[in-house]
Amino acid sequence: MKMRELEQRTGARREAIRVYFRKGLLPPATLIKPNVAEYGEEHVRGILTIRRLLSDQRLSLDEIKQALNGHSGPVPGGATTLWQLDELVAARLGADQTL
Repeated sequence: MKMRELEQRTGARREAIRVYFRKGLLPPATLIKPNVAEYGEEHVRGILTIRRLLSDQRLSLDEIKQALNGHSGPVPGGATTLWQLDELVAARLGADQTL
């Protein structure tokens, strides 16, 4: 799918999605031509999970990145946050379901 469909399916704005990519929270897109990328279901799942972590668990993008990179410390939200981080890792790896 193209960026426009990714925006529609996730409700995220293009610039927000680009920030998620720059921060390394999403797997790289498939480049089909120079400046033309294709996105898959793993991107949809990842973006939806990031948005839940931002809104429901009130984590910042930096906190999400730190948790994904294995930095230990208390995670706000407990088990729910850990489940959502697991979902995000699975999306980054292109796995069909959580690990």
